[in-house]
Amino acid sequence: MAFIPIKDAGAIGIIRDAFAHELPINAWNAGNNVRFSDGYIERIKGHSSIYGTPSVEPYFILPYSSGSGRQWIYAGAAKAYSVSVATHTNITRQTAGVDVDYSATADNVWSGGVLSGIAILNNGTDVPQQYAGSGKAADLSNWPSTVRCKSLRPFENYLVAMNLTISGSSKPHRVRVSHPADPGSVPVSWDETDQTKDVVEFDLAATQDRLIDGATMGDSFWLYKESSIYRMTPNGSSSIFTVSDPISRTAGALALNCIAPFPGGHLVLGQGDIFINNGGGIESVITSRMKRWLKSTIDPTYYTRSFVVAHPYNNEIWIGLVQNGATVPNVAMIWSWSDNTWTFRDLPNAHYAAAGVIDALAADTIDDMAGTIDTDTDLMDFTDFSEASQRLILASTNTKLYLTDTTTQFDGTDFTAFVERTGLDFDAPEMVKMVLSIRPIFEGGVGDTVSIYVGGSDDAETDPAYGDPVTFTIGTDRQADVMSLGYRFLALKIESSASATWRLKSYTAEVETLGEY
Repeated sequence: MAFIPIKDAGAIGIIRDAFAHELPINAWNAGNNVRFSDGYIERIKGHSSIYGTPSVEPYFILPYSSGSGRQWIYAGAAKAYSVSVATHTNITRQTAGVDVDYSATADNVWSGGVLSGIAILNNGTDVPQQYAGSGKAADLSNWPSTVRCKSLRPFENYLVAMNLTISGSSKPHRVRVSHPADPGSVPVSWDETDQTKDVVEFDLAATQDRLIDGATMGDSFWLYKESSIYRMTPNGSSSIFTVSDPISRTAGALALNCIAPFPGGHLVLGQGDIFINNGGGIESVITSRMKRWLKSTIDPTYYTRSFVVAHPYNNEIWIGLVQNGATVPNVAMIWSWSDNTWTFRDLPNAHYAAAGVIDALAADTIDDMAGTIDTDTDLMDFTDFSEASQRLILASTNTKLYLTDTTTQFDGTDFTAFVERTGLDFDAPEMVKMVLSIRPIFEGGVGDTVSIYVGGSDDAETDPAYGDPVTFTIGTDRQADVMSLGYRFLALKIESSASATWRLKSYTAEVETLGEY
């Protein structure tokens, strides 16, 4: 009999592609609704409705600050709104006091940003919109009426339009950069033939794939096609910009809104890969970990509805994926840029997500809380929100805006969280072994419970058989007496389904060797 300690149980995270018996002892090959941070595994926090009920199903959200305060802009298929605290205001463009509806869909995707304090929204079908914090949105001033673009992004004091349609003719490689805007205003010209203006237009013709999107990194704007990347940099000369040869001819962006700037560069969801562009090179972050899983999981019809968003509050990036059979993102792959770990979380059918500051007045009051004071896990007289903290909000098909990393439930409903490790041979694959007990070191709510399953298989490629779960009560129990059958490859699953909080740093397995197989 041996007591085998497994330390830093959250240091590596989940690896789906490798053979389980070849993984490090503290790695996991499955899990959901858990987070790996600072060497711990923890049950992920939930989400709750914020800002009341949206007036339309939100396809897109954008945090926005103006002289009148903080707002969140959200846009649906036909209309756009802003919300502050719990007041929803229709900001849809109008003619003679009547809304002029938009023509967005889940596939004609909204995108945007903020230029010189003015919010810019674009859906690829309508004239791009501008909104300055009050009144109504309006067609972008000075925009050419015969032009549309798939993506429109701010860069310094420019707007960059990508993948154009001009007078009904598709120009999928075309880029047009506006005349620079004065502070607090939008560009005065998009006319590339006007020699008095600094408007630039060019084609990325060295590669034949279509232009998808772009984002700022440092002093450059990076242009992502389907399978190539270019860099555009101001040069201070009459040509205004220097555009590189392709930085990569194999990596690109899968779809609009699939590029997330973060302190290390850009994290990009590409064609069958997720990679970092750090300005000096391209590096996959899922090779040998998640690449085969990603290709087999993402839906081949609705994959373009995926999104990528940075979550600075937790040093994470969430990749919202449309899994096979779904029509909107229903799961998030979560990468921690500080721990370099991967995990997964259920999404409430989210069209989009964005990070921004939440007003403290948007916090729940005691009247809003469910349950009893004795069972509530949040602190009284305390708010999750601060003027320096960017929080992640999901725009759901449920016609709700959800604040993430709050409460222990998904919008008032308990959820299941688990981690699983199969293929544990403890460096003796030829020996049959049984587990007598598991001794986990949990932090969590005293009295909260988790279920511990132990099982195994005699073949590394065979799914394990598990025995009945053993309930472990945090703050009371010291070990779970599991008494498994004998197997060459052991398996462990830790699961909780109730509204609970827990973190696991390490565990010890009490293992008895029964003999050679």
